[in-house]
Amino acid sequence: NGSADCNMVESRGVNLLPGAAPTAVQVPVVEPPSSCPCVVRVVSASLDQLAVVPLVITGHPTGPTFTPGVVHTVLSASITAHLAPSGWWDSLRAKLGGSANYQVTVAVINRSPVTLSNTQLSAVVGHGPTSEITSIDLGSPPGPIAAGQTWTKVVHVRLPTASFGHLNWRLTVSGEGPTRTASFDNSRHPTLLVLVLALVILDVGVLAVRRAMRRHDRRDQAVEADSGASPVIDVVAQELPVMVSTRESTADAEHERHLAGAGRR
Repeated sequence: NGSADCNMVESRGVNLLPGAAPTAVQVPVVEPPSSCPCVVRVVSASLDQLAVVPLVITGHPTGPTFTPGVVHTVLSASITAHLAPSGWWDSLRAKLGGSANYQVTVAVINRSPVTLSNTQLSAVVGHGPTSEITSIDLGSPPGPIAAGQTWTKVVHVRLPTASFGHLNWRLTVSGEGPTRTASFDNSRHPTLLVLVLALVILDVGVLAVRRAMRRHDRRDQAVEADSGASPVIDVVAQELPVMVSTRESTADAEHERHLAGAGRR
């Protein structure tokens, strides 16, 4: 009757080749474990296609009808990423704002009861859900994933220079049932570059203050020198006529004595 109490013990699997003609198969019908109305229920291997055909079983009781449930996804996926420098130089370069190496891990879980062989994966990283910095090469498709098994792959991605701030890693899984997406968020900050720039700005500021202080000191010294030189000039200017006058007076006295001596002769 479309509920979970279908006769799964008597179910059969039929191999349907893509592009082949419709496949006919005989299905033996036995009394189901619950009341009718009854149907023959056909589901694709990936559980993304469902069909039901009414079936009358003479003499079997009839009860309420159940609507077939929504087909849920058969795959779940996850993606994680973290900084993974290959050495001290690679780590230093990333902290200074250069390119950075990340280790990315993707996982796909097959939650269906059958093996899935057509899973396709794609992954990108960007600053947000719609932006893209670079795509992530995951290599060849996963291949067959057995029921209940997890397929995992680890790859390395190098982000270009100046890819700072929020990072959004996205994984898309398709090919088996509804398309599934998974995402992972982290951030990247060039801490060492920020520290170096802060020190440079501080050093330039200190040099500018010192230069301004030196200019102020030289200006003060020049003013003091000018104010101290003026009295000396005035003193010299005041004493010079006296000295000249004194010399002239001495010369006149000697001249008079000379004339006086000449008169006596």
